[in-house]
Amino acid sequence: MYRIYIILITALVLQGTTAQISNSKVFDIIERYDATLRSPLHPEGIQTIVRKGMHTEGDKKFELTLTRKAPYRIRYEYILDGIETIIAYNGDNGWQRLQRGGSISILDYVPDDYDWLRQSADLKGHLLRALSGEAGIEIRLLESEVIEGRAMHVIFASDDSDFSMKYYLNARSHYLQKVDILDSEGKILEETYFSDYRLIDGIPIAGSIKTIKKDGMETHYAWDDIKINQTVYDFFFEKPKF
Repeated sequence: MYRIYIILITALVLQGTTAQISNSKVFDIIERYDATLRSPLHPEGIQTIVRKGMHTEGDKKFELTLTRKAPYRIRYEYILDGIETIIAYNGDNGWQRLQRGGSISILDYVPDDYDWLRQSADLKGHLLRALSGEAGIEIRLLESEVIEGRAMHVIFASDDSDFSMKYYLNARSHYLQKVDILDSEGKILEETYFSDYRLIDGIPIAGSIKTIKKDGMETHYAWDDIKINQTVYDFFFEKPKF
């Protein structure tokens, strides 16, 4: 009797965690994607990731450190034109710190119509959040596409925001190869391509990321140093009080 009770409880738990993905095919695809983000060293997946490398946007080029922590924390650190800049989001609020010599300013981050900082802070993304059973996320499998000769599973995802996403997963490796951000009319606001995958502690991480905005501006990240699941405390993302 006890064994039957455990089986029933387990079934209910599994039903609760997968209720947001009703299509068995797309559920299988996302499970395979999730599996690429785990390894024997990191069976719970990526909780923090620190990347260091070169950021290029138009004629601007500078070294950048990018730190992210699940589920919604992010911090950029770089020096450009003699100004040391930190831009961060702590899960609720964004801010930036600018320093040139002894002059320091700390400002609240005010998003435009599209809050790119909060969006970038989402370490898990719609697919993994839906897989864990988060409510309010719509997931649909679209027709497959081919990018640079490689077949892609294409998954549409949306929540209660004004924006939706299209995720392109390699049909063979299940690595994430591209993400489109769409506005409320379904038009592309931003395309992001992921390439140059390398294994970090057994988990494949993209070493090159290219983003194309709707105005045609391209941003490129080339990561030289990537570390995952290092200890990063929450206060690292909090707005300075001085």
